[in-house]
Amino acid sequence: MELLRNQIKHHFLNQIVFRLDYEGLLEKDVEECVFNLRQKFYGADFTHMNRRAENQVDIQVKIDLNVSSDNEYMVSNTNEGWVYIFSSDSNEVIELSKNFFTLTIEVDKEYKTFDKYISLLAESIEFIKNCSPYFRALRMGLRKINVCFLKELNLASSFFTKAAFNVEEIMNQFSGFECTGSNMVTLFVKDGYCINYVRNIQKGAMQQEDGSQEPVYQIALDIDVYRESDKEIRHLLSENKSIETTLREQNKVEFEMFIKSLTDAMIKKMTEDDFECTEILGVN
Repeated sequence: MELLRNQIKHHFLNQIVFRLDYEGLLEKDVEECVFNLRQKFYGADFTHMNRRAENQVDIQVKIDLNVSSDNEYMVSNTNEGWVYIFSSDSNEVIELSKNFFTLTIEVDKEYKTFDKYISLLAESIEFIKNCSPYFRALRMGLRKINVCFLKELNLASSFFTKAAFNVEEIMNQFSGFECTGSNMVTLFVKDGYCINYVRNIQKGAMQQEDGSQEPVYQIALDIDVYRESDKEIRHLLSENKSIETTLREQNKVEFEMFIKSLTDAMIKKMTEDDFECTEILGVN
């Protein structure tokens, strides 16, 4: 699988989100984290710093609108606090508060590998964890959202496996009906990680060079790999090396889910020097 990862030359990745939720930190602990980590962030090209107020009675984190309410949790936060924001010129944002630590990457045409951030994340998490003896991890997740567009919905089977988008059978079963959207959610567990496997189809329109509108189908492949509860997570965060190993394992599961969503023909196209296909848009 790692060999295949290195062979992939194209992508339709739209966003990467890493998020660690926790409790047990005070505002002074966060200030200590910011004071000690800001130089590392700056050295990693997160050269802009800001902050915003976090003032909510409770922070409710729901994994995805498509996932049932059983898969959500509450983080108590009755005191006003700050979220410190570090951003780069490349659409990368780190946020740090007494409740969470996140890295959000907006991906453009140039592919950004998660491996690039693992060392920085591990060092940051280790410091945050050691800031308070009352630190308790609630959830640690890695989410990647892949988005592309099809000119015709019946072409989905050329690029995606039936396990991912079973469009052909749906269209055959409901012959005479037009499919304008679909939400599919499957929950998995692998190697101790929970996985939200969300697939979405939405009909829309794309503006052409001449100003006309052409119908297209947006295809979203949204994969969230996570662990919950302090008991499950704490031993994974025991030291820098184990944190790095955990992040790589999460990323490995994420990639495996992604590859299992693609047909062999699509995988082959993505390993070639030039991606030449006019039937699917948004692959860089």
